[in-house]
Amino acid sequence: MGVASVEKGKTTYMTPEEKLKKAMDMVVVGDREEARPLLLELYQTEQRASIKVQTILGLISVLNRHTDRKEMLRLCEESLGMVRGALKAKLLARKGTLIFDEVSELEHARGQIVFPPHLVGFATEADQREYRGLSNRIDALTKTSQELIREAAEVANESGDV
Repeated sequence: MGVASVEKGKTTYMTPEEKLKKAMDMVVVGDREEARPLLLELYQTEQRASIKVQTILGLISVLNRHTDRKEMLRLCEESLGMVRGALKAKLLARKGTLIFDEVSELEHARGQIVFPPHLVGFATEADQREYRGLSNRIDALTKTSQELIREAAEVANESGDV
């Protein structure tokens, strides 16, 4: 089934493959924002796994890793079940780095909890609880990120694409 598009007064139909190629060509030349709606539409309509995976990879490359991190993580997770080998390794590594991006943000937040001048401890019990909570979350996310990177390296090694 083709997708209609109107260009300078004419209606043309694009197959999902043509739409994907057009979107990926846009990504390659740096027109990421223009490619995003095409990829989102294709993602929502395409059922074939091969096109779906390529669309997800395109979306992961156009989404903003700071503002769209949760969506990117969800897309990585969705596609991991559909791929093997080097591509699986790349997605595992991407997921690990996205999780580690959150660690960086949490470390910044934890660093903002400052001790009052001339005191050796926290100013309030709330500050102490927040610091401990952030530290626990940082530790858990760091462990998860490291496990994903390790798994990515193992999968890459097994696939022969280190």
